[in-house]
Amino acid sequence: MTDDLLLPELPPGRGSRPRWSSLREAQRQTALVFAWAAARPGAPFPASPDDCEVCRTLGAWLSGGAVPGEWHKEHSRSQSGGLAAVVRAVAGARDAALGNAGRRQDGVAIRHSHEELHLLLTRELTDLWADTTGAGAERRAARTQEVLRFRAALDALLAEPALSPFVRPGWDGSDGRPVLREPPATGGIADRSKAFFLLHRHRFQDLTAATMGDYAQVRRREAGAAAGSLRLYDARGRVLELTGLTSGYEGEGPRGTLWVLRAAGLPDAGRPDLERTVFERRAFRWPAEPEPARR
Repeated sequence: MTDDLLLPELPPGRGSRPRWSSLREAQRQTALVFAWAAARPGAPFPASPDDCEVCRTLGAWLSGGAVPGEWHKEHSRSQSGGLAAVVRAVAGARDAALGNAGRRQDGVAIRHSHEELHLLLTRELTDLWADTTGAGAERRAARTQEVLRFRAALDALLAEPALSPFVRPGWDGSDGRPVLREPPATGGIADRSKAFFLLHRHRFQDLTAATMGDYAQVRRREAGAAAGSLRLYDARGRVLELTGLTSGYEGEGPRGTLWVLRAAGLPDAGRPDLERTVFERRAFRWPAEPEPARR
């Protein structure tokens, strides 16, 4: 298994894009998030690497231990060729000896990416706690270190009343369907929306579609929607709404939107024109609705 197999093919660089290494890391992260949800439907993504089966397994193997069976497996439900290839590649490691240097390098890369996901989640939770409670920079830094070092500190952070709307949100049915909404007051930060996605992805079945911007305007194919949100729809009609993601330009917000769409494993999420859609349109539906036939 080579490192190239871990990543869907990326389109050529354009404009003020981040470095290639950053793009590859983002692609690996989204593939691993998708693989986790596919292999363990209904299981929450763990905040701590100590609770993560993948991190523990790879850590044991990289330290010279054996790799137990089926820590990732392929799920044919995904219609995304790029992400499916990732899952196949990771699952192939289960059946191989994992003894050569190339596979060891892959294992190191996967473990690093998983640890980055746990770091993203814990960092955003700590920052949100500090933003909500008014904690100063010194206390924010100290608590971040505590959470990263001690499991009890992470448990205490997750139980903080200030984080309840983010960690334990209720379903909103005001628009006729169950919506799990990231609190708008959490700051409109792309990484925070990624963290909300990691926390609550397990509450949904297969994600089948997404809209960006005001939903009614998207349905009417109107460009330039008012400030809206990214909505992900599952097979039961439930909605996960993320309020810190944007589109229509090249920047951190749209890159966060790409990250979530690929991590969700939406149909055709590996296609190059997804980037064009996210960077060029302020409102869209994905997968795109068919264009009306010309007369």
